Amino acid sequence: MCGLGSLAAPGFAFASELTISNLSPDSYFSPNGDGQEDTATVSYDLSGPASVSIVIRNSKSKIVRAVQSSVAESEGYNSFSWNGREEGGTPAPNGVYTYTISAENAAKETATANGRIGVERGLPGTVAKPTPESAITGTTNFVFTPATGADVTAVTFYGRCPYYPYTCSLGTALGPEASGTFVVSSEVKGLSSGANEITAYVYFTDAFGQEHVYAVQPVPVTVAYPEEISSLSPNRYFYPNGSGEEETASVGYGLSTAAKVTVVLRNSSNKLVKTLLTEVEQGPGGGSFTWDGTEEGGGPAPNGAYTYSITAAGAYGPPATDSGEIGLDRNLPGHVTKPKSGATITGTESFVFTPTSGEDVTETSFYGRCPYYPGTCFLGDSFTPEANGTFVVSSEVETLTSGANEILTYVDFTDPFGQEHSYSAPTLPVTVAYPEKISELSPDRYFYPNGSGQEETASVDYSLSTAAKVTVVLRNSSKKAVKTLLKEVEQGPGGGDFTWDGTEEGGKAVPAGVYTYTITAEGADGPPATATGRIGLDRNLPGTVTEPTSDATLTDSGTFIFTPTSGETVTSAYFYAHCSYYPYTCFVGSSSTPEPNGTFVFAGTVENLAAGANEIFTYVSFTDPFGQEHSYSAPAVPVTIDYPSRSPRYRRTAICTPASVKKVRM
Repeated sequence: MCGLGSLAAPGFAFASELTISNLSPDSYFSPNGDGQEDTATVSYDLSGPASVSIVIRNSKSKIVRAVQSSVAESEGYNSFSWNGREEGGTPAPNGVYTYTISAENAAKETATANGRIGVERGLPGTVAKPTPESAITGTTNFVFTPATGADVTAVTFYGRCPYYPYTCSLGTALGPEASGTFVVSSEVKGLSSGANEITAYVYFTDAFGQEHVYAVQPVPVTVAYPEEISSLSPNRYFYPNGSGEEETASVGYGLSTAAKVTVVLRNSSNKLVKTLLTEVEQGPGGGSFTWDGTEEGGGPAPNGAYTYSITAAGAYGPPATDSGEIGLDRNLPGHVTKPKSGATITGTESFVFTPTSGEDVTETSFYGRCPYYPGTCFLGDSFTPEANGTFVVSSEVETLTSGANEILTYVDFTDPFGQEHSYSAPTLPVTVAYPEKISELSPDRYFYPNGSGQEETASVDYSLSTAAKVTVVLRNSSKKAVKTLLKEVEQGPGGGDFTWDGTEEGGKAVPAGVYTYTITAEGADGPPATATGRIGLDRNLPGTVTEPTSDATLTDSGTFIFTPTSGETVTSAYFYAHCSYYPYTCFVGSSSTPEPNGTFVFAGTVENLAAGANEIFTYVSFTDPFGQEHSYSAPAVPVTIDYPSRSPRYRRTAICTPASVKKVRM
């Protein structure tokens, strides 16, 4: 136990001085009611709480406005605002005014600070061109004339446009012309046609050297730009042949302004075939039209190239026109000519696509349904035609789902305009007649039906190439049938499995030893498939924990011994017990090398284990005669942990801390 006597602390006198600092720089404002810089705001910092008064004086030192009187303000940031009016509410004349901030704290310390505020109600200038309500087109001059005495440094002009939100820039003048004006020359066809407005942002410096930005009131104008058509889709064929692919032609284009659009279609003899649009009103931006391959009366138009003409009549200038071509071809790109519909395929099969005469096929890919992947799996593709013009792929079909199946064919081809297209041929029904195959058997392995609850049954996995009826028979070392585990069980393609509990046909437990299983899978085509493997049965436990014995008492250190059963190949033993520091159990020790007598031994301290009733857990790794690894959890061994000779590991040390330390201010 320790204590703290009285502490005598000397008095300290801390000198403090009230200060006003970090004033805003001197600056002008324009209280003219236009919503831009209509008030002046001045900020400042106080070194401590104080009562603050603020007055504004004109150039003759006369007070024109008492902003505040003896207002309590806190330490740190503070501010005040002035709307440019004198005490009676009348507007203060243009000019420079001086403000005085006076502060007094509770200790009667005072501080003052002064600054200047400039008042200028005049605008920095006006937009001289374009004039209000004027029409602009082509390359236009935009002119800003600064007010006398205004120190303008740059002017940026904007107009409203259809492609960007709100406005887009027309340009910036970074210096005045010889006349003192700021001029930008810009093409205006990017602006929205019709009613529009021009806005100028003016950058200028006041008499104190402070920079300002002023937005001039928008100038209403009319953008009178002739219509333009742009961004036409490339010339392209379409294929209204009933395949459901590219049955209509679609052409996109762009308009510079709102317009009435007419589209007519003519054949190679320049004869009108169909009017696709008639004076359809459309806003600026993207538009489109479609054609289904019919003439004006609804009949089908013959194959060939057709010319469309787009006429767009805008509000200003002559109508705009543009044209392009649409190709019409009612032929299919070709047909799958091998295998035939309903054919039976097996082994290595040839898949053939024969193009229609005149069609420029560039690639053909074949697919079939299979059990291992969703949908389809790839059989192959061909990029080069044979001498007879066909596209051929040779592929083994054993990966396909046996029985009813279908071949899917995808074709790439190029039209006479050089545009690429793709085509999905109709699915071709076939039968895949492939002999059954069994694969992916589990490795030979022992199991241990000894009542320990661990590996009580054997489980064997396998895979079938096709749907089949599966039979599994188990035989002993004398090849005598012990048990039929599956009998003509219908199973789809893919993974399957069976289990064995170590009993014979009548339910009696069979002796330990090696048993051979035979899987017979009878598919729809070809002879049945067979596969064999081995299952080892061992009813012995891998061994037992021989030390500590049940209900033993362990003090300070202990010896832990696992003794393998004769004939079992144990490779390691790990010992655990309950402890106070971690939930569940903590590691005691392990042994991976047997002693000369074959046991696995670990000796070590038990001081970290939970005192009193406890139990030892043993986990064993061992290898069966087939070389497969296994693990075994031995039954827990109840013990008592006692520490009669344990010395304290830690000694508590009292730490004395003063209850409080006070600073006395004089």
